[in-house]
Amino acid sequence: MQKQRERLLVVYERVLTNIHDLDEDHNMGKMPTGDYQQERESWVQRGIEVLKALDGLHEQHALIGTDETEAIDTAIDQ
Repeated sequence: MQKQRERLLVVYERVLTNIHDLDEDHNMGKMPTGDYQQERESWVQRGIEVLKALDGLHEQHALIGTDETEAIDTAIDQ
């Protein structure tokens, strides 16, 4: 799970870098507004998907922790 999280964080950093680069290119006049908006929206959507995947890993990890806690509590009770 940790490796998945690390990979997702690398992808997210790449998304942020690309959005930053797009913003700079557009502000410098290197990119037409229409192309910029379309490309930026595409990268924003990718970022959203990565964040959702990270949240899913966090939720999955929390559930695993809950199951382990319940198993430990049951073993103690027995």
